[in-house]
Amino acid sequence: MSYVLTLIGNQNTDLTEDVVTSVASALKLETQPIWLKTDHACDLLVADGERNQILNIARQALDATSIDMVFQPIAGRRKKLLIADMDST
Repeated sequence: MSYVLTLIGNQNTDLTEDVVTSVASALKLETQPIWLKTDHACDLLVADGERNQILNIARQALDATSIDMVFQPIAGRRKKLLIADMDST
């Protein structure tokens, strides 16, 4: 497994197990989701594949929701420092 697809709920929409199951089924994943925070975010481990195809399948599965997603390589994913400009913008 060399990629991770992170699904992220928002203020108006919780990330439900049904939504996660729908995406995992559409991608034909055999691994269990890794919940980062219940009802808010989870990781789906994705085997090597064509990036655009994986994203299109995930987008179709999420079509009727306002769930966000991030697709990235596992290698180098964990960061040690986050710097953000959080003024009143």
